[in-house]
Amino acid sequence: METRASSRKRKLAALESAEEVRPNPVVGARGEGVDYISRLPNEVLGEIISLLPTNDAACTQILARRWRPLWCSVPLNLDFDHLRRGHRIRSNELGDRLSRILHSHRGPGLRLHAWADDEASYDAVEECLSSPALDKIQELEVDFDFETAVPASFFSSSSPTLRVLQIGRCSISDATVHGLQFPMLKQLGLDIVDIKSERSFCDMIACCPVLDCLHMSTCYGVKCLRINSPSLRRIGVRNHSVADNLILDQLIIENAPRLETLLNLQHEFTDLHISVLCAPKLQNLGFFISSTNIVFGSNDVEVTLYIQVIRKICTHVYCL
Repeated sequence: METRASSRKRKLAALESAEEVRPNPVVGARGEGVDYISRLPNEVLGEIISLLPTNDAACTQILARRWRPLWCSVPLNLDFDHLRRGHRIRSNELGDRLSRILHSHRGPGLRLHAWADDEASYDAVEECLSSPALDKIQELEVDFDFETAVPASFFSSSSPTLRVLQIGRCSISDATVHGLQFPMLKQLGLDIVDIKSERSFCDMIACCPVLDCLHMSTCYGVKCLRINSPSLRRIGVRNHSVADNLILDQLIIENAPRLETLLNLQHEFTDLHISVLCAPKLQNLGFFISSTNIVFGSNDVEVTLYIQVIRKICTHVYCL
């Protein structure tokens, strides 16, 4: 005779078998409660995980047995800020945490957002960039400590695959860009950067043969910069005063045959003189609360706008 306990076990086993067979539980007549996420292939789930902040992406391993191996194989998105969020991690402990992540992760490196404002964090960034896990990194964003002269070796290991590069609070010299090549770089951002010479800036642009977008925010150290690029389509400039430093006050577009958009994104009245010598496809000029003097070849145009404006200046601006 079957006991009550054994009968209960048999019923529970039958219910568990039924749950395994049923792929997508549905609650309600209109399909509420359908587990659509479980229907997604691993490739799609991996793309979702790779877009999450580092801590959130790692936590997906506890969602279900199927999710456990996914994070270790998807493209790695490393963000120093997210690693410290919710955890009291000192700079000298950050390296150990990063080492554990890099050694356990088998997927390719996608993005590194970091700060290198002391010796420990600087070493941590260098370790990340030299790790095989970031051999094919595509996006790199690093903020320094205002006095750091970035060496060329800092970027050399990642330069072949980079598509986006954003650096801030540092200085760029001839030694920084010597020997560098960014064959796939599409977007370059310079934020509060001390440019030691016009040559170092020109060499950095020259080592990016497919550069599409250039954004410069508070570049100082030189008064005049010249841009020559066969690939650039968009340029954005934001100029702020920097105490006791020489700020950029003249931008010359010498040769930019594909340039379509030029934006001067000022937030204060700092004069910036722009000369356009050769940009046959330039159509859009944008200004924000700024008084800007623009020269097209030999034609001097005074532009003063107090609201953000994007307008077509002309259908074609030929080399003058």
